[in-house]
Amino acid sequence: MAPRRIQPGGIGACVSIERPELRIAQHAGRGIRCRSEHGIRGLRFAGVSRFRWLAGSRWDECRRAAVGGDHCHRGSRPQPGRAGDARRPRRKRCPLFTASTSAPGTAGYSAYTSVYHDIGNDGYGYTTGLGSPHVANVLNLLGAAPTTTTPTITVPSPVSVSFISTLPSTVVTGTSSIVKLKLTTTSGYQFTGPVSINLYASSDNTNSSDDTLVGSVTLPHLSLRALGTRVVAIRANYASNLAAGAYFFVASASASATDDSQFELASATSFIVQEPTVDLATAFASANPISVIPGHSDEAIVTITNTGNTIAKGIFNLSLYASADELLDRSDTLLTGVNKRAIRLRPGHSITLHLHFTAPADATPGSCDLIASTTSITQLADGDASNDTATIPTA
Repeated sequence: MAPRRIQPGGIGACVSIERPELRIAQHAGRGIRCRSEHGIRGLRFAGVSRFRWLAGSRWDECRRAAVGGDHCHRGSRPQPGRAGDARRPRRKRCPLFTASTSAPGTAGYSAYTSVYHDIGNDGYGYTTGLGSPHVANVLNLLGAAPTTTTPTITVPSPVSVSFISTLPSTVVTGTSSIVKLKLTTTSGYQFTGPVSINLYASSDNTNSSDDTLVGSVTLPHLSLRALGTRVVAIRANYASNLAAGAYFFVASASASATDDSQFELASATSFIVQEPTVDLATAFASANPISVIPGHSDEAIVTITNTGNTIAKGIFNLSLYASADELLDRSDTLLTGVNKRAIRLRPGHSITLHLHFTAPADATPGSCDLIASTTSITQLADGDASNDTATIPTA
């Protein structure tokens, strides 16, 4: 038998349902009303001896029958009486809800979503009511106001910096040097205000937390006209705890009275940091053999050079020996010397000493050598003893 048309009743209008696949339950009664959870009248079956339950319908068809919530009310059995008259049925979970939902990924869920669009992707479909446990997700998807994120605007520094002096290629810890920078306004407006300038030693030519601050200067009242420039000299101090290695200079300029970002620039070339060393090297002024006459006075010219990278400060002794070979030992004869001479010698500099001596009476020219030997006591000890002696032949 073809299904009957269900008529809308009360204030809860419902569309007509004529789907042959719906299950039909029969009851011999005059009429029944179905109420929603909020008391809104749903379907009214009046003037018919048989009615059809929507027991096999989807959740959205249940919603059409009873608006709102994820439960509906119906009696376990209809109450006889006049058409349009019904007692309040006991509450019972809607069979349409339990029959139509399936977990995502299951066959039932796939069949459900093939007909109905599941907005929340939660098995409730687009008709999910406010009683759903996923109501927060559904409301957020359908009606929540979008979150507005205010973008962060970075304003460049009004003052830039550049290197204008010749940068050192090698520096020694414990020393300092002068680095000149040029400040320039970055806009077409005059700048007036305090500016802080920092100079860092960086191993990777970018300013980071592991860089070492080697110099800084603050200009409390810098005034630059539009596109104006100013040269600033910073003394870079290379502390003794700065590890030896290759570094880049990184200069930064910050207008401290503004919220603008600081300007940073790395040097194009790197420089080498070395630990301080002292090396007093001894040598004869000439490589030519020294002419000697046994028993007569002669002269030997000796130079002492500081080949280290820091000042040699202290005292030194210089001795001249006659030797039958090129090795200094106890069998050699001391000819002359200089004792406890003060020295203060910068790196790369040297001193020259003229040593007067008398050649031994038994010496045979050309058969003996002269050996000059230096010992020193300096503030930083001589780091290389291999060049403390020099040998030259006689003629």
